[in-house]
Amino acid sequence: MIRPNRTPNRVLSTTYVLLSTGILVVAVPRLPRLSVNIDGVFAFFWIAFALVVLGANLWFALAADRERRLLTTMKARRKRTSDTSDDDRRTIGERLLR
Repeated sequence: MIRPNRTPNRVLSTTYVLLSTGILVVAVPRLPRLSVNIDGVFAFFWIAFALVVLGANLWFALAADRERRLLTTMKARRKRTSDTSDDDRRTIGERLLR
């Protein structure tokens, strides 16, 4: 089975961030004012959901999940090998900066 080339997740997430920002810019002025009636509640939840979508895609576009995984694996390695030399610690710091 031949798999098609997939666009990297980072590129897709960046595209989704731009699209969701555009939708927010266009749609928010057209939403009803926030009030206690059903229209205002709908507008509030629509904006909240759009911000969640925007935040999640921004999270993946900035590759924050990869950095988080790297930090957790580095902490686990530090626990396993408590006698690392200064050179090892320097290389760990250099990996985090990449």
